[in-house]
Amino acid sequence: AKSSAYTVLAGDEGTCLLCTGTWPLSLPAAPTLGNRFTFGVVNVGNGVITIDPNGSETIDLQPTLDLGAGDSVVPLCDGSAFLTLALRRATIPTDNPIINSSLEIWQRGTSFAAIATGTYTADRWKWIQSGAGVVTIGRQTNVPTVAQAGVLYPYSLDVDVTTADAALAAGDLYVVRQVIEGSNWRYFAQRPVTLSFWVRDTITGTHHVALQNSGQDRSYVGTYTVNAADTWEYKTILVPASPSAGTWDYGTGAGLILNFTLAAGSTYQTTADAWQTGAFYGTASTVNSLSATTNFFRITGIKLDLGSIASPLPFRPFHEELVLCQRYFQKSFELATAPAQNVGNLTGESSWSQTVGASAG
Repeated sequence: AKSSAYTVLAGDEGTCLLCTGTWPLSLPAAPTLGNRFTFGVVNVGNGVITIDPNGSETIDLQPTLDLGAGDSVVPLCDGSAFLTLALRRATIPTDNPIINSSLEIWQRGTSFAAIATGTYTADRWKWIQSGAGVVTIGRQTNVPTVAQAGVLYPYSLDVDVTTADAALAAGDLYVVRQVIEGSNWRYFAQRPVTLSFWVRDTITGTHHVALQNSGQDRSYVGTYTVNAADTWEYKTILVPASPSAGTWDYGTGAGLILNFTLAAGSTYQTTADAWQTGAFYGTASTVNSLSATTNFFRITGIKLDLGSIASPLPFRPFHEELVLCQRYFQKSFELATAPAQNVGNLTGESSWSQTVGASAG
């Protein structure tokens, strides 16, 4: 079924982009208020309107609409009198610059015990740490339900604490990271974006994500709250336009560094909700998810949207997601076989990684 997603953007008020005779609406030349029209199914969720012309939905024209920028409504107009805020096409399936956002591809293996800093786990996702804590990262089938998320996610990335770091030193840091290649980030650069994701953590309270440039001389620390322990929760973070100042790479290097912070010592703390000069990951209120060996952190369904409204995660077929991952890492082993050393004749093959976009790897 053909569908399209639209969001209301600031400054669009008073302009009708979907009028009589244009897809997906087909209205009479002069409809009157109170008329009823049947057309494609309209789904409104997380501020996004999806119109499916192969479905059916009956709605009433309303005499007034009192909405602000960022609100979502069914787009209706009669060709002369506007009955809605303007709507702009906002997302297509390739809009999400985050690769392997539903944690489906794990070419290097599915469990990493006592993982060292800088190690890749699920494709595109790297563990970074400085401190005495020890974790195991693995693939989990524990995910939000379809009733919760509206889609069946295949896996989540799970960080289990095996050695706690209960008293953080100033330089201690624990993050799950993806580096977005500059050519993929360029479309979003210097414009507001919205980060959305599903998270499950044993520690309630204030958590943070950190967005950084390639030179890590500009950082934005965003805040979200885990309200209930060991419970899947959906979070969105609005990030203002990235600055032009600082060291940014819009080519094959690191365009945007996205960090989910589990713990950050005072060296890496700053003020949240504004772009700062320096490399920062949290604030003084950041919880310590490394505080006990009973702690874990899980995440899936990560998306970055242009604008101020989070949209549903677009579907990518498995083979398309795999090809995106293989730009940065390929192996000669079967997909389900982790790379290993060749220990005998014809018993194994070496793995290799591409150098294209290496600094974005």
